[in-house]
Amino acid sequence: MIITVTGHSGSGKSTLALMLSVKLNLTLIDVDEIVDGMYNDKSMQQNLKTAFGDVIESEDGKIEKRLVSKIVLNNKQHWDTLNYLTWNYLETQIDKRLKACNNNAIIDYKFIPVTKYFEIANYNILVEAKNDKLREKHLIKRDKIDKYVVAKRDSFSPNYKRHEFSFVVLNNYTKDFVGICESLI
Repeated sequence: MIITVTGHSGSGKSTLALMLSVKLNLTLIDVDEIVDGMYNDKSMQQNLKTAFGDVIESEDGKIEKRLVSKIVLNNKQHWDTLNYLTWNYLETQIDKRLKACNNNAIIDYKFIPVTKYFEIANYNILVEAKNDKLREKHLIKRDKIDKYVVAKRDSFSPNYKRHEFSFVVLNNYTKDFVGICESLI
């Protein structure tokens, strides 16, 4: 069984995905972890450096995700280039993990609706903020970013069409959210 969990950054998708994986004894595939690992892949580092130059390197010569984000969030063409360069790597890693667990997994990823996984999943779950200002406040605190960066991130998110999902879960940013997740499970 494949279940996808998606939503805007800070919506609570990772909280729900982790709860589902534990309660249903399914492998959790956190695509953000795969993205983080991608920055340690020598081939990907070279591709990123070729595309974006030295400005994405820290003082010690490492490619840094935050520096890449700074560039791509300010330029749609750079965003498209990043996706072109990285999607094959991400898809290969997700496919390997799905194969290793016999397709019994929860996939946690913001961009699920624009991937093949949305079509092959048994269930697709959307997590939304009941109040977007609370989500913004949560992101500012969690990621140490400002409103501008939150808005930029959101502008690159897919268009989540509620009617295309098996379930829609609303996060009210209180302790009730865990109860809401448990009742879905």
